Amino acid sequence: MKNNWEIKKLGEVCDVQRGLTYSRKDAVEFSDNIVLRATNINLENSNLDFTELKYLRNDFQIKEKYRLRRNSLLICFSSGSKKHLGKIALIDDNYNHSFGGFIGQITPKKEIFSKYLFYNLISTSYKKYIIELTDGININNLKIKDLNAFQIPLPPIPEQKRIVANLDKAFSAIDKEK
Repeated sequence: MKNNWEIKKLGEVCDVQRGLTYSRKDAVEFSDNIVLRATNINLENSNLDFTELKYLRNDFQIKEKYRLRRNSLLICFSSGSKKHLGKIALIDDNYNHSFGGFIGQITPKKEIFSKYLFYNLISTSYKKYIIELTDGININNLKIKDLNAFQIPLPPIPEQKRIVANLDKAFSAIDKEK
């Protein structure tokens, strides 16, 4: 590791929060209140998937803190399947959507570039870390304190952006070959 790099815990460079809770009586067939759930995080490609949306009554009040923020990441905190626990997706645009209780939002602070964080959270070391934490029999839960303890190598922002550009290029080449 280079001299100007540090190792930081995720909780030192990001804010993490769980999503909003609601009841079945709040759900409707269609409205302007769209809530994303764990099914909206694609496991295979770590993208947002908008095919199955949940709608809440238009008069259901959603606090701003539960709205998706561009350049944040959605994460699955609870799942019946261990392989889905900790899956993430980068929020790449300004959506007027919220996120539900079984998922959460990771918002990078100024010292970490969001896409650099994203690549760290799809890494083998991250997946191994999450698997070692799970112990549920029916529903597996990821605790925020455990997520916050995940260690990330942290170079200066220009170096993070250079690494991201190289990884983007590599993943693009892989996608092209597929």
